[in-house]
Amino acid sequence: MAHRLTRLHIIFLTIVFFLVFGVCQKLYKQWSSTRNMRLTVQQQETPVVQMDSFGEIQESVDTERLKKLQQKAKQQIAVTGEKIKLKKKYGFDVSSAVVMLKNAKNAYDLSDFENALEYARTSSNIADTLSSEKVATPSVNSAKIYVVKRGDTLWDISKKHYKKGAKWYDVWKANKQIVPDFDRIYRGQKITIPGSYQQNQS
Repeated sequence: MAHRLTRLHIIFLTIVFFLVFGVCQKLYKQWSSTRNMRLTVQQQETPVVQMDSFGEIQESVDTERLKKLQQKAKQQIAVTGEKIKLKKKYGFDVSSAVVMLKNAKNAYDLSDFENALEYARTSSNIADTLSSEKVATPSVNSAKIYVVKRGDTLWDISKKHYKKGAKWYDVWKANKQIVPDFDRIYRGQKITIPGSYQQNQS
């Protein structure tokens, strides 16, 4: 027996359709919201992982650089020490190079490898500038008084008077009482410059 589709049936089916559609739409919105929240959490977590990885890489690079610097400083100190021993054996005045090498060793002991390397290289350069002549002695009664100017260093003063910056140690030794720290001299300070150097004959 066939059933006729009345107006009441149509209204009922329409209501059911809209109810089912509403429920489906609500479920879709909830699913979509949950999915978006998961994506947001993943995006926020990803940069943290990347930053952690970058920090570990940077720390590894810094550690490697420090090890290389330490090795270079150690090698330079050893080489410079041998060079100074050799120069001293042949009668050179190595006192100024020894002072710089001592500074290098002190900096190395404090794990300041960058300054240790710099001091050791300076000491090596000083040793290289020593001439092949024997240890020099200042002439008697020919000392001069020099007034320190702005920007002066003992190296500059030594180079000006003796043509050799490496003689700064002798200038400092002659003025130890008024210049206790060879790294600090002041404008207006009066220091004694030992007389012009005459080389000993070998």
